Amino acid sequence: MLTRVLQARPFFLGDRFSAVDIVLGGSLQYMMRMKIVPETPVFNAYAERLGERPAMHRALQRDGDIEES
Repeated sequence: MLTRVLQARPFFLGDRFSAVDIVLGGSLQYMMRMKIVPETPVFNAYAERLGERPAMHRALQRDGDIEES
């Protein structure tokens, strides 16, 4: 179901980024990194769209800093 939703629109609820994308996107990226969820073209494209957002980019950088500690 998630694949179908993300194939049909740029963000989970449609054309606009929402709080759902914050929670879902962060969780999905973490699960792909931990190999819990497979990386697919649809999930990777969604992660890229989220990564283009300045706040998400900053959050991912902080996560990387924490993991390196």
